[in-house]
Amino acid sequence: MAHSLSYTIDVNKITSKKRVEKIQADADECSLLAERLKILEVTNLSAELILQRKGDLISMSGSFTSEVVQECVATLKPVHNQIEDTFEIVFYDADKGELEGIKVEYEEFHDNVLDIGDVIIQQLALALPSYPKADGVEFFDHIEEAEPLETTEKETYRPFETLLKGVTATNDEKDKE
Repeated sequence: MAHSLSYTIDVNKITSKKRVEKIQADADECSLLAERLKILEVTNLSAELILQRKGDLISMSGSFTSEVVQECVATLKPVHNQIEDTFEIVFYDADKGELEGIKVEYEEFHDNVLDIGDVIIQQLALALPSYPKADGVEFFDHIEEAEPLETTEKETYRPFETLLKGVTATNDEKDKE
């Protein structure tokens, strides 16, 4: 499958001065993106990112908006959603070896290339509703319980009862010795 949204940046060009990147997916990219995310449709996707070098780390903060169409989990009807989210990620060049002394979670990049398009795809995937539902569809907080069966002690089937009696009898015999 072709890559759905690839915007690579040479990290050597990222400095301590904030760099703003804007992404607007075209129709072909949206189509490939919907296929990759296994949803019905992505009608648009735009993002604005701020990249900045902080020593050996690259800081990325940004926001994105997208309009998507997913299947309702109950009716399978199309559900239109407007997704808006913000995020912050720190990146480290994995080719430089282990990062020591830094107490921050980070993502790795290789060969001085950072694919900010792929980052946007990951953030969109995380922001998608897990269980999209069509208007009027309701989910309940609990599963309906069946009426409890009324049984007497004699009617209860205990498949291991005979084994238990054998173990108890054997233990009683050992105690007498």
